[in-house]
Amino acid sequence: MKLQLPLIVGMWFTAGVTLLGVGYVTLRPKPSQSFDPRNASPVQLGKLSDCQTLAADPQPLLNVRSTPAVGPSNVVGTVKNGVNLVVVDERDGWLKINSPMPGWVYRNLTVTTCDTSSKHSKLFGPSSSRQLIVEAQEQWHAGNLAGAVNRLRQVPVEDPAYTQAENLMGSMTVKWKQAEDAYSKAEVAIATRRPQMVLAMMNDLPDIRYWRSKMAPLVKRAIEQQPMTRSSNNL
Repeated sequence: MKLQLPLIVGMWFTAGVTLLGVGYVTLRPKPSQSFDPRNASPVQLGKLSDCQTLAADPQPLLNVRSTPAVGPSNVVGTVKNGVNLVVVDERDGWLKINSPMPGWVYRNLTVTTCDTSSKHSKLFGPSSSRQLIVEAQEQWHAGNLAGAVNRLRQVPVEDPAYTQAENLMGSMTVKWKQAEDAYSKAEVAIATRRPQMVLAMMNDLPDIRYWRSKMAPLVKRAIEQQPMTRSSNNL
């Protein structure tokens, strides 16, 4: 019996250590996983203050639908490219949004981006071609043709969007020149008191926010220059 007692004690000690080890492995908290935006969905990124999802339809406007599917009668509205979309859910390649209007948009017609100064943006790498095209359009409408062209030139030659970027660059340049010439002619028309010429130009002025905004004061002056029509009561 004296020889068996140490053996029994040793067995109990070994069993106790084993149970403690199993308990530690079982109860030990799992190490927290760091958040990686590269693998995040637009819903997750939408919760970050420095990230946003933008409409980016190569053939704008972007359709907003009542259901996450393409149907002949489920379009509830449209959104311009560059507009921020507040994403609340995602399903089978579709994003559910609640702003600027509630509905569903196709994910591949959007781009999720983060502010260039944020720590998250560095994890995404270079801007996508679709994002570059959206940014170019915004620069163009804001009055920065050179900035728009610079954005479009960043689209890689091997990218499927390269041809679209090249065509857009040519179209932007031509329309910009047309608007620039129209504005110069409108200034001359106002100076020579030919208001009808200015008003007629507005019908053919390219739809560029910068030039339409710049033309607005000339249109107002043209309206003021028009001769007042006398009422029949004064005849």
